[in-house]
Amino acid sequence: MKTGIYISILLMVLAMPLASRAIDQTKIDNMIFFLMQPEANPWGDGIVFSDSELYEGLETIFQQAVNDGNTDLETRAVWAMGETGIGIFDTSIISAYDVAPETVLYSLGKIPSEAGVELLISALDDDDMFVREAAVWGLGKVPYNYGLEDSQQTAIDALNLRLAVEDQEFITQMINAAIVYIQTGVVTNAAFEEDTDTN
Repeated sequence: MKTGIYISILLMVLAMPLASRAIDQTKIDNMIFFLMQPEANPWGDGIVFSDSELYEGLETIFQQAVNDGNTDLETRAVWAMGETGIGIFDTSIISAYDVAPETVLYSLGKIPSEAGVELLISALDDDDMFVREAAVWGLGKVPYNYGLEDSQQTAIDALNLRLAVEDQEFITQMINAAIVYIQTGVVTNAAFEEDTDTN
């Protein structure tokens, strides 16, 4: 009984809002500055953020962008969340799907997330071919790169189902490459060689 109480208290402490350890506003301002740069990846300018600073800062920026209706900043924050590779961002990333579906799908391909895999699979049937392309890329990357073994066969099955009905040749090529990549880690399509720019 006491063990259960201690575990409950520990979980409550871990789940407490991060406001008590709030990130410095200057760092948030720096993150916003970097996010708003026109170049594809502005994070390599010598300023380093810890994982906790990235989490606190990007979540703060994202929530403020959502509250303000600033879809450009919201999309850029989602992109940055994906670039971190931190799975804890999956809920926020997924919540932005209606605003920026392609960015969300590419970002989900860069983080370990079972919920993300589910959204990637459902997006394979989107009417927009570019959304489907992003879903294929994300689905091809996640199970292989993050070792989500339980999702690997599910991803392959979903990709094979899409392959049977897909009418865009460039997407069928990506689907075949994604399946090979998941199964073997062998790159047969340049899209899987390095991270795709989604900003």
